[in-house]
Amino acid sequence: MSLRIGYASQTLSDLELGRGKRLPARALFDRYVKACLSELRSDRKTKQDWWEGLLGDYLLLRNLLARPGGQVGVIPVEAPDDKCPYPGLRAFTEDTARWFFGRTTQIDELVRLVRTRLDGGAPILVTGASGAGKSSLMSAGLSPALRRGQWAQDAPGAPTVVRITPGPHPLSALEQSSAPVEEDGCGPAVLLVDQFEEVFTQCADQEERHAFAARLVTLAAGGEGTRQPTPVVLAVRADFLHRCIAVPGLSEAMSKGGLVLGPMTEPELRQAIVGPARTAGLELEPGLVETLLRDLGVQGGRHDAGALPLLAHTLQATWAQSDGRRMTLAGYQASGGIRDAVANTAQGVYDALGPEERQAARRLLLRLVTVDEGGEAVRRRVGEDELAHEGGPARVALRRLVDQRLVTADDGVVQITHEALVRAWDLLRAWLVEDRDWLRLRRDLTAAADTWQTLGRDPGSLYRGHRLARAMDMAQARRGDLSPLEGEFLDRSAAAAQSEMEAAAAEAEATRRSNRRLRRLSAALVLMVVVSLGATLLAGRQWQTAETERKAADDKSRIAIADGLAAQSRALLGTRPALAGLLALAGLRYETNGATTASALAALAAPTYPVRPLAGNAGALTAVAFSPSGRTLATGGTDTKVRLWRADGGGTPVVLTGHTDAVAAVAFSPDGRTLASGSADGTVRMWDVRTGTTSLRLSTRAGAVTAVAFSPDGTKLATGFEDGTARLWNRRTGRALATLTGHTGRVSGVAFSPDGRTLLTGGWDDTARLWNLHTHRSAGVLRGHRGEVYAVAFGPDGTTAATGSADGTARLWDVRARRATTTLRGHTRVVASVAISPDGRTLLTGGWDDTARLWNLHTHRSTGVLDGHLGHINAVAFRPDGRAAATVSSDGTVRLWGTTAHSATEVLTGHRDYVDTVAFGSDGRTLATGSRDGTARLWDPSTGRTTAVLDNRAVPVLAVALDSGTHLLAAGDQEGRTRLWDTRTHRALVTLRGHAGAVDGVAFSPDGSRLATASIDGTARLWDMRTHRCAGTLRGHSGWVDAVAFSPDGRTLATASTDGTARLWDTRTLRGTARFDSSGLLNAAAFSPDGKMLALGSSDGTARLWDIKARTVVHTVTGHTKEVTAVAFSPDGRTIATASRDRTTVLFDLRAGRTLATLDDAAGWVTAVAFSPDGKTLATGSWDRSARITPVPRQWPRALCRRAGRNLTHEEWTAYAGHTPYRRLCPESSTAYTPRPGTDEQ
Repeated sequence: MSLRIGYASQTLSDLELGRGKRLPARALFDRYVKACLSELRSDRKTKQDWWEGLLGDYLLLRNLLARPGGQVGVIPVEAPDDKCPYPGLRAFTEDTARWFFGRTTQIDELVRLVRTRLDGGAPILVTGASGAGKSSLMSAGLSPALRRGQWAQDAPGAPTVVRITPGPHPLSALEQSSAPVEEDGCGPAVLLVDQFEEVFTQCADQEERHAFAARLVTLAAGGEGTRQPTPVVLAVRADFLHRCIAVPGLSEAMSKGGLVLGPMTEPELRQAIVGPARTAGLELEPGLVETLLRDLGVQGGRHDAGALPLLAHTLQATWAQSDGRRMTLAGYQASGGIRDAVANTAQGVYDALGPEERQAARRLLLRLVTVDEGGEAVRRRVGEDELAHEGGPARVALRRLVDQRLVTADDGVVQITHEALVRAWDLLRAWLVEDRDWLRLRRDLTAAADTWQTLGRDPGSLYRGHRLARAMDMAQARRGDLSPLEGEFLDRSAAAAQSEMEAAAAEAEATRRSNRRLRRLSAALVLMVVVSLGATLLAGRQWQTAETERKAADDKSRIAIADGLAAQSRALLGTRPALAGLLALAGLRYETNGATTASALAALAAPTYPVRPLAGNAGALTAVAFSPSGRTLATGGTDTKVRLWRADGGGTPVVLTGHTDAVAAVAFSPDGRTLASGSADGTVRMWDVRTGTTSLRLSTRAGAVTAVAFSPDGTKLATGFEDGTARLWNRRTGRALATLTGHTGRVSGVAFSPDGRTLLTGGWDDTARLWNLHTHRSAGVLRGHRGEVYAVAFGPDGTTAATGSADGTARLWDVRARRATTTLRGHTRVVASVAISPDGRTLLTGGWDDTARLWNLHTHRSTGVLDGHLGHINAVAFRPDGRAAATVSSDGTVRLWGTTAHSATEVLTGHRDYVDTVAFGSDGRTLATGSRDGTARLWDPSTGRTTAVLDNRAVPVLAVALDSGTHLLAAGDQEGRTRLWDTRTHRALVTLRGHAGAVDGVAFSPDGSRLATASIDGTARLWDMRTHRCAGTLRGHSGWVDAVAFSPDGRTLATASTDGTARLWDTRTLRGTARFDSSGLLNAAAFSPDGKMLALGSSDGTARLWDIKARTVVHTVTGHTKEVTAVAFSPDGRTIATASRDRTTVLFDLRAGRTLATLDDAAGWVTAVAFSPDGKTLATGSWDRSARITPVPRQWPRALCRRAGRNLTHEEWTAYAGHTPYRRLCPESSTAYTPRPGTDEQ
């Protein structure tokens, strides 16, 4: 309650127990009474009498406080330490400005900038990362400073400060809030526009965005319709600056200077922590500040700017743990610290809710988030009327979220308090990943419904066609997530579409009736002939029209199916990556467009794990184990058989028979010579692994055997039974050693500690139990799961244990403390199996949601999903070296997985600055990159790993070329030098000097005997690779020479220049032989493999392909919106790739004359592009400091199929593609289903 009303918990406790020496101010009573009333409403059953008595006392006392003059000796003073001085996730406001510290320098600079705009000028931009404190700086820093008169000496007085946030309708927000700005004689005014990024995330009308920006520019300049200039200050997130450039009028504001709000320095952070405490009279325990700064990650005097909300929330949570006078390290640790405070608060609220309230909380929080056009989740302000239709559970959830200040509800508007919640809370992030496509659709739907409402419900604004079909399809299962307006909009759209269809059908029927009447009226033979001829002609035209319409309808249907498959692929990517990849491929097979290309690229980029399916089984598989050597794999299943497989997947399995019912568990002895299997037939069998014969058989009357495990020394065997007991056996004699009783439901899992002294059991009574194997008595009960415990495992150090449960979670336990350390959420159904890797760093869980998951045991986060099974995963196991794992499933298959994630699209990271150039070696085994960080790097394209870093002494490397035959790398740099490196020894061999400006391009001749270099000094040079001397300088361009390229026969060199021309040169005579003129600056050049065409990349956003012999343009590649920076031909000459500053790479099919795909996964300008020698992959370099290796579109089907390891089942096809003809997408993969006779599946 302390957080809800803003007073320390100790203060409230003192009041309730009568320990206060003074009575606090009436404000405290007002807040306290309201909070008590709220609690009473929500908790009538258990505390009604207590609350009523307490409220009676306080209401009486409140009335006494209301008497004038303090007649009962009350001192109406609010102690300074009773109010929390830290705002948590909320921004500081003018009311809390007295606690705002650490930004004095920035406040002074902003005031100075405002002064410079008194006589007019551009708006002032305040930019910074989300969480840098822009809103606090505006409200608690700048605004009070201006009101205090930190203004201008000749100004008539303190200004009127008006603050707005744009929201979905920024013009309306401006009109409602800027009256003082417009009024005559009200003195100077300053307009503060906070969260300006809302014009992009919440305003869907581009015209209104531009009109709003234009109005701000006019106000700031004192333009037409204003009485005087009004300084305008815009606070905008830094990641939206590039979008501000595209808004007319704002580009000037960006060029005129503003304030970049970066990370606080360490002294500023200390002020932000200590200042509020001193002001509030709080004492900070020694060491607390240093601990906060350390955990915040302060290094080199600076920290991540976006971490301030986490710090503020942590301080608030630490204060809530205090006595209102002293904040302690213990309180800080209890809050969860910097990393977990927000997440713990949110998770605590969520866990305390009931099932219906949890569903409502998820629905509510997702409505308070939107996905912007760039795909990023950002908070959204929602009017209370939009939530009015929600029922009681939603109101309870909202109140709890508001109580903990995770959500604010002020002035009829509800919103997430800060986007730090989105970043910090794993559960909310998981929801966002799962529902990303739904959020995008709802964003568009919300905007469309608002427009419809604004336009007086104009029928012309309703959804139609594909947009309606997609919205109806996705909203069908999520009707409860829509607001009443959105639901009505969809219903009206559907009704209008139905009416239009019925009207069209009625018109067609009327036409048919009319034609029949005309035919009956035709009496004369001549007229009959004429009518007959006319009817024939009409029929022909009608057939043609019908055929055209049919084809158009088929096209629309095909595109709708493709888009639907793409959308479902993206929705499943985070939870079912293999299925998502197959759906993306299915979408591509229907239609190649932006949506299907994007979904395929996303699926290819998603990290997946190498998989090798083993042959199927006659029934469900329920058990799996690796031998200690890792060379053999044992499985058991419902067909009563045990199978021994080669762990490399080769050969056929050895089948062990003897059990008469399903095999539930298998385990190898530590020496690997014996395999134990437990069965529902009530027996345990010991098998000689070498001979495949039973060496020992154990039986009891305890019912089905559910689990088996060998002790680390191999002398004992533990078993679990369905009667709720676990038993210990002498492994060699088969003698029962002890029966462990305590569970009240079946024992489904057993595991020995590494030292063999403790046994861990999991039971269907929702508990796990520890047993002392010396005394055979219980050593502790692990409680916390809300469902049956299916699986248990010890970590290699013996201090950590893992459990899996029917509640859908896995838990990690501190064995010594007998308590859970974390709960791992991700599976949506029973977690039936758990295993900890031999190095103790990774947990593997298998679930009945048909997936297995890998978890990092340090961060407690899921690192990957093993997706591919078509039934419950019943058991999982790590190979002893930890580099592979096995899963078995109810689908009857075994799958072997690599435990290191791979992506078909490799992102090569390591450079610390822009990557300007990439080049493959001729053997395809090496990729070179050059960066402005002053290094070139060599990479293994097959693994994406760096093999060498070549230091260019901090001079930016702008161009690289590889020659595998001579093992040379050429690197051109910004100082006009080209350095040659040996790619085997990684040693610099020689430096070529001569250019008077940066070297922007390098290329080896096909035979490796020459090197060409291009420079901004306007020349190109040829170098002899035997003597390393310049063989000639090519002059003729009047601008920079940005690119050089050799023809395939090496006789011709092409140069491209910013003077708008390309030139061809004879490499023997060094004379120019041809010139090509362009409408833009030329940045790139490449010869086709047959040497007949030259591709030139231009600043006009196109690449033109010239027929060299005819001197004519034969193709123009379009699609870019900014200049083309690089071009490359595929080795077969069928495809050209173009890179651009618009952050995309376009692949163009020269034979079909169409775009194959547009790759838009880079976060910065794409500056370089190169095909691998086999033509299967494409490398790109980007200003996002990375390079990427991506399969070319022709390789996508194979790559997606290989990653999935199977085809879609018939059921999956129907579920996701509807009743369309089944397509077998992966001919080389196992079908994993039974083909239906008489269909094209066979």
